Amino acid sequence: MITTRWLLAPIALASTMSSAFAQEDADAQAEIEQRIVLPVAFAGEEDNASTLEARMAKLGVPSASVAVYRGGEPAWAEAYGEGLDTDTLFQAASLSKAVAAAGIVLLAMERGVSLDEDISGDLAGLDLARINPDGVPITLRGLLSHTNGAAVPGFPGYAADAEVPSTAQVVMGDGPTNTGMVVLSEELMGEYRYSGGGYTIAQLWAEQVSGEDFPALMERLVLGPVGMRRSLFSADRRDDFPRRNVAEGFVYAGSPIAGGWNVYPEMAAASLWTTPGDYALFAKALIDAHRGEPDAALPAVLAREMLQPVANDYGLGIGVGNTDGVLSIGHSGSNYGYKSNFVAYPETGDMIVAMAVSESAWPLLADVTRTAARTYGWPGGEQRGLTRYPSAQAALEAIAGEYRMPDGSGPLVTITVDGADLAGSLPDGQTFRLVQIAPTVFIDPEDAQEIVIGVDADGLISLTAGQNVFVRQ
Repeated sequence: MITTRWLLAPIALASTMSSAFAQEDADAQAEIEQRIVLPVAFAGEEDNASTLEARMAKLGVPSASVAVYRGGEPAWAEAYGEGLDTDTLFQAASLSKAVAAAGIVLLAMERGVSLDEDISGDLAGLDLARINPDGVPITLRGLLSHTNGAAVPGFPGYAADAEVPSTAQVVMGDGPTNTGMVVLSEELMGEYRYSGGGYTIAQLWAEQVSGEDFPALMERLVLGPVGMRRSLFSADRRDDFPRRNVAEGFVYAGSPIAGGWNVYPEMAAASLWTTPGDYALFAKALIDAHRGEPDAALPAVLAREMLQPVANDYGLGIGVGNTDGVLSIGHSGSNYGYKSNFVAYPETGDMIVAMAVSESAWPLLADVTRTAARTYGWPGGEQRGLTRYPSAQAALEAIAGEYRMPDGSGPLVTITVDGADLAGSLPDGQTFRLVQIAPTVFIDPEDAQEIVIGVDADGLISLTAGQNVFVRQ
């Protein structure tokens, strides 16, 4: 489901990087910018490729930035949006986790702490009886791989006028914290359960063991050695932020976030500010270490720990799997008003890092990644070819109405008939279109999200999108 459309200011371009394939990369960049491959195409319909500029405008994304590597070397980087260049900082959101995991593992190595030993004794300030009622071992490997049974998947951040809690308060759910207590469950131990809360426990451990604040620790152990000169972990507000040239966050319909951005004291989970080019330096350093390169900026033992899958194709702070049989690593990130994604192929050194502002930026990042994969011949560049299912007007009208989650929570979703399709809208201005592809299945052609229509024994109609169910009011 995607946002209302709005007109984008003229795109400003700023390009850096060079490679041994300079002309090839220039041609590839131009191809990507001029022919964005959308996620689906319908049989018998004209080519739906779009320029990057038009795609940004349609989705309501004012700013984006991309960096590409080929063969382990920088190929090109570009910034898109008024007043941006490739040094413009973005909130990396959950891409923070890989960098934070690297720093925390390096600290453990520095202090002689095993990733599998119980660190409960070094978590002063926490009421362990409350957060760990089952008394499970709390380990860095478990926390950083999302397998320690920890609660609280993510964080909404804190607005410009909100009080910000300490790390311990976030874990305990105390004070001004806007999320619940990070409780560890014995029942979920060993299972993959995505938990920014677990990362916040690991952050607290790192702060207490090192005696350093988290941003300084990450600068010393990772950002500095890797050469990420623009990057920093920070929960500073706009007036106190130590850098200039920052992309400010947007919500749907092009509305800027009050105060520029939300801040995240959950630094290990979500507070890295960086550029795609800087983040690519980190990914390259990790890949070089994995490949045993003698001049790698990170140690090989770190890469072995991080890139060893623990559960659900996830290592320590990073996804590790394969795409079309090729080893791939990556992560996505979502903070309020910021979205990010990176995919890299360690065996070839190919990589793309993309960041954007706007709550509606997810489809754009997927589009750019897919188009780059198709252009360069990487895995994952396929477009789904679909056939429209012949829609009956009466059946569409029967689906139209207002929907909410069964418990009354979540946004009110309004569905109307729009020609042969359905159109949807949310109170925040987000709109989307649904095309029927099977008797009970519709798809949003902008992001390939499938919606399944259900009818219970009482005739109550429901819409199921992933794990979310909405029922007609």
